[in-house]
Amino acid sequence: MKSDITVIVPMYNVEKYVKKCFESLENQTYSNFEVLAINDGSPDNSSKYAKECAAKDNRIKVIDKENGGYGSALELAINSINSDYFLVCDPDDWLEEDCLEVLYTFAKNNDTDIVVGDRFDVYADDGSAHKCSVKPGYLESIEHAWC
Repeated sequence: MKSDITVIVPMYNVEKYVKKCFESLENQTYSNFEVLAINDGSPDNSSKYAKECAAKDNRIKVIDKENGGYGSALELAINSINSDYFLVCDPDDWLEEDCLEVLYTFAKNNDTDIVVGDRFDVYADDGSAHKCSVKPGYLESIEHAWC
C-alpha cells in the first residue's frame, strides 16, 4: 500500500539524538507513512540504530550513501519519495505524537500543498522551551511569493 506521507531523516553524526527522533516517529497516532533515513556517510552509529529500528518497523527504510552534505541527502530522499506529502525531520528533532495526523488532516481538509506548523525550541543548557508560532500573514506571503 502506498504511504500518504514520507518522513525524511537525513543523518550525519547524530547518534546522540537519533533515538528520540525515531521513537517519536514510531509512536505517531497516524500510521500510513514511511520513513526514509538517509545515512550521509556518517562514521558514528546513527545508521546502525536506524537499521535496528527498520528491522522492527517495516515503515522505516535506511539508505546509505557517501558523504555529500545535507543537500545531497535531501535530494536523494526527495527523488525516492512515493507519497503525496513529505516532511523533513532533522534527527536532532522529534515530533509530537499527533503531528503527522494533524498536518495530514489539515492538508486534506483544506486541499493544500504546503502546511506550516508551530514549533518549540528546546535549549540544551537548561531544558527550557520556547514556542515559535506561525506569524499572522506568513502563509499569505508564501502564497503571493509562489504566484
